[in-house]
Formats: sequence, C-alpha cells, structure tokens
Amino acid sequence: MLTLLKTAVKRLPIIRDLVEERDKLLSELSALKRFVPPGHFFSPIPSLDEISKDESRIFESVPREIIGVELHEPEQLTLLDEIAHYYKEMPFQSHKVEGLRYYFENPAYSYSDAIILHGMIRHLKPKRIIEIGSGFSSCVTLDTNELFFNGSISTTFIEPYPHLLMSLVKEKDKGRMR
Repeated sequence: MLTLLKTAVKRLPIIRDLVEERDKLLSELSALKRFVPPGHFFSPIPSLDEISKDESRIFESVPREIIGVELHEPEQLTLLDEIAHYYKEMPFQSHKVEGLRYYFENPAYSYSDAIILHGMIRHLKPKRIIEIGSGFSSCVTLDTNELFFNGSISTTFIEPYPHLLMSLVKEKDKGRMR
C-alpha cells in the first residue's frame, strides 16, 4: 500500500518536478566532488549533456577500425590477459599503508592506471624506465621495482615541479633521485 501511495504521489506534477530537480542537483553535486567536472579537459569522464547533444553521430556508426592505425586488437587482448595474472599479487591498498609509496585513493593516478602500469612493468621487465611528469605514477614504479625486481630497474623521473613526488617517496629514494 505504501509503495502504491508513493508511486501515486510521484505522479503529481509538482512532486515529479521536485524529484527531477533534486536528481539534477544531486548529479551536479556529484560532478563538483570530482577533481574536475565531467567534460573538462583533464577529466576522462565525458559530459553526458555534450554526449546527448551529439548522440546519433557518436553511436550510430561506430567503426571497428581506425583508418591508418593498426590496433592489433587480438594482441592487445592477449596482453591484457597476461598482465591480469599480476593483479592478485598487487600490493597496493585504497589508502596509504606503511612501507608503500603508492595508494589508490589519490587525486591524480587511481585504480585502473596503477593496475595497468604495475602489470606492464611486471610483464615487460624493463631494465630502465624514464618517466616525464612524475608523482603517484612514479610511486607505482618505485614500489613495483622495489618489491618485485629488488630495485634492479634503473629509473629516471623528469619533473620540473618535484614537490609532490618528493613528498611521496621514501627518505632512501631522495638520495638516489636526480
């Protein structure tokens, strides 16, 4: 009976309008809580309003190929399967823990980025990594190098504003960084 009453009340124009306005405001509030709002240059999340305006062009004819670019889709999917094996051994936690530089809940380099970078380093086993633009991604590299390669990967971090990186690394890292 209560559900039926709620449904009937929500059909009243004034209540329906209030519910729609509330939902719109909640959506706007959610967007404001992010580092940057959806659709912003730095956001990987598109603006739903902008997508809706161009929906037919975006979704009606999605090509399987990009002319002039060989995506090697089967090989990419194979690589994804291979790096997925490293996920279960990943040491990172949502929040900062003793002994690790990196944690997922940070404002710049979160879950998917770190999972893929960690997996790629483990899979490719590079002798050297040069990173231009440093911070939380550098912490993934340093932790992975320390825990799984005994520090054998030579790392170079190029960063004109190293304050963030220096605040995240261990004291022993600072003497080795150039």
